[in-house]
This record gives sequence, structure tokens and C-alpha cells, in this order.
Amino acid sequence: MTKKRLMTEGNIYTRLLIFALPLVIGSIFQLTYNLFDYVVLGWFAKDPIASQAAVGAANPIMNIFISLISGLCVGAGIHTSELFGKKDNDNLRRQISTSIIVGLIVVVALSLLFIALLNPILFISNVSDLKLKEEVYLYLLIVSIGFIFSFIYNIYASILRSFGDSLSSLLFLIISCILNVTFNIVFVIVCKMEVLGVALSTIISQFIAAISIVIYGKIKYKDILVFKRSEYVIDKKLLKITASYAIASCLQQIVLWVGKYIISTQINKYDYITIAAFSSATSIDQFFFAAAQNIGHASAIFIAQNKGAKQYKRAKKGFLAGLSINMVYGIIITTIIILFNSTLLSLFISNDPQIQLAKDKVITLGLEYLSIMSFLYLCPCLTNSLQSYFRGIGKLNIVFYSTAVQIFFRVSSAILLINLTNKPMSSTAYATGIGWLFMILFELPLVIYYFKTNKELIKDISI
Repeated sequence: MTKKRLMTEGNIYTRLLIFALPLVIGSIFQLTYNLFDYVVLGWFAKDPIASQAAVGAANPIMNIFISLISGLCVGAGIHTSELFGKKDNDNLRRQISTSIIVGLIVVVALSLLFIALLNPILFISNVSDLKLKEEVYLYLLIVSIGFIFSFIYNIYASILRSFGDSLSSLLFLIISCILNVTFNIVFVIVCKMEVLGVALSTIISQFIAAISIVIYGKIKYKDILVFKRSEYVIDKKLLKITASYAIASCLQQIVLWVGKYIISTQINKYDYITIAAFSSATSIDQFFFAAAQNIGHASAIFIAQNKGAKQYKRAKKGFLAGLSINMVYGIIITTIIILFNSTLLSLFISNDPQIQLAKDKVITLGLEYLSIMSFLYLCPCLTNSLQSYFRGIGKLNIVFYSTAVQIFFRVSSAILLINLTNKPMSSTAYATGIGWLFMILFELPLVIYYFKTNKELIKDISI
């Protein structure tokens, strides 16, 4: 194992920032990857706002299944980090083999289930416009083919990050982003394939990124990631531990995105301009939230590695360092959104005079949402850091419970406020703040208790 990959030694802030920075940059590229889909449709589709609405209506549905894949990989990565910190190479290899084999089986099953349930899902999504519903169906059908490529990339990226190598997965994410932009130019601008072109660009770029990171991993970490056929095994003991992490992580992601999906069904009852405005505004949200999530993820890996190495004080200091970094980031983002919210929203749609009235409506509705959300951005920075402690010590069930609390109050508040005020944008923003408030009230006392008592931190459950 390479010493420079270990986060069990050296200056805590330096190690954490060096590890977190590629993750944050990666999240920016990932969201640029997603945002470019909106932008290219907004500037080059025949009916830009309707095309954006189609992708916007599809994303909450797609993200439920993508979140399952992400949850599997994050859950597996926590235990991999712990074994790497312990320098337990034999169990580390069996852990990786188990995660890949079981993960592939689960993702194939999920993909088939998604395709089978696509029509019923669309029925309950409240997309009333027939043409819009057809485009949503086509987009989701194509993208579902790429779920397996998304898993392969994410599981290998998670493994590399568990080794302390966040730079390599960033490089392949950048390549994937560049490919997605290139294919979007070809399919959407040149071939005029619009929503279909965006979907094809996504799965082709995912495929290339997945194959590339597998080849790279086997070359750079051949002592760990190269297996003979007989070495691909499912270790039942390791599977039990990994499954406990992965299931909790998956449940947390499912609850989060099902909640967002339920809110989107309330938005979908309105016209396509409102749907497009909501999609644009929440895309800006996601762009900035992702960095906070990745700072939290870096902290979790740091805590897990140091827990595995039995450096408990260092693990706790890493949590506090990650928390301070995240809060500074939150202040910066709050300032940017307050100053540039209108400019950011205007980037999503072309300046074609024929759609200027519709564009103005989209921006007005988007500002209604962002003017409230901009004062709440410190909340996700805090909650992601609090959750990083529980992820790092392996208490992913608490992450699930806190997310469930947040989503319950967020969804119930959104439905109530939207129906009372008939103002979906401001209602959704206020409901998001209510959800975060209850999440913090749930998490903060538990973090203080676990932090002070060292509960679950001083515990070895590796095998």
C-alpha cells in the first residue's frame, strides 16, 4: 500500500483537503455533465423549454434508481476503507470481489425492474401532457440501459477513494464529462435528436468511463484489483458486514429521492414552464450541494481509515476539520447565489426573441425559489458533515433515520404549502428548510453523544 494514500498520518487539514479537492472538482464536472443536458436543449431544441421540462420530469424518477447504485457503492466503500486502514490485504481483496459480484447482480435486477415498472411510474408522476410523457418515457428507457455502466464506474471509483486515491476517479469523470459534451454536440446540435440525443450521450459516455476506470485500476493496483477467475468469490462474512452498510446507505438514498420524486409530482401538475423553472433552479441547488456532500464523504473516508488504524483521536479531529471546511464552503456558496441567482438561471435558455416571454417566466419562478434557498445553504453543509461522522464509524442506520426525518417533514410541508398557497416554487423552498431544521435537531444531539463517548468508534467489526 502506498503511504501517500493513507490518511492515518500527516497534517489533518492537508490530508483532508488533498483528498476532498478532487471529489469536489469531480462533483462540479458531474453536475456540469448533467447541466449541459439542460443547457444544450435550452439553446438548440426546437421547443427548448418543453424539452427541458421532459428531462426535468424524468430526473427525479431516474435518480431514485441511480441513488440505489450510489448507495451500494458508498456502503461497500466504508468497509473497504476500514480494511485498507488496517492493511488487511487478504480480506480487502475478498471484500472487493464480494462487492463487485453482488453489486452487478443487484443492478441488473434493478434495471429490469425499472423497465418493467416504467409505465406505472409515469402514470403516478402526474405528467399530464401526452407529448411530454412520451419524451420522458423514451429518455428513461434509454438511460436505464446505462445503469450497469454507472455501477461499474461508481464501484471502482468508490474502491479507489477507499484507498485514498480520489484523483484517479476524478480524471475519468472529467473524460466522461468531455465525452458527454461532445456527443451532445453531435446528437443534439448536429443530428437534431434533442431529448433522445441527450439520453444516448449519457449512456455512451458512461460506458467509456466504466471500461476506462476498470482497466486503469487493474494496471495501477494490480496487487489488489487483478483477480484470477477462481479468486472471484462471495465471502459470506464480509457480505454480511458490507450489506449492513450498503442497505442502510441505499435506504437513505431511496428515502431522499422518493421524497424528491413525490414533491416533483406536485410540481408536474402545473404547466411545463413551471416544471422547467423548477428543474433549472434545483439543478443549481444540486450543483452546489454536491460539493458539500463530497466534503462530507471525504471526512467519512478519513474517519473510517483512522478507525481501522485505531487512531481514534485523529478520526475525531478529522471530523471537526471536515465540518469547518464545509461551513466555510457554505458561506461562500450563499454569497454567490445571492449575488448571481438571476444570471445563473438565464444561462439555461437561449436569447431567442420568440421565447423571451417564456424565458422571463422561467427566470421569475426560479428566482422565487432561489431567493429563499440562498439563505438556507449552510444547513446541508452542516447536515452532510454530521452524517459523515456516522458514516465513518459505520452507523449508517442513523444516516437513514435522519434522512427519513428530513424527508417526512419536507414532503408533508411541501404538499400542505403548495395546496394552501398555490405557489409551488416558494412552498417547496420553505418546505426544504423545514426538513433540514428537523434533520439537524435529530442529528446534532446524537453526534455530540457519539463523539463524547467514542461509541462505535472504538470497535472492530472487520471480519
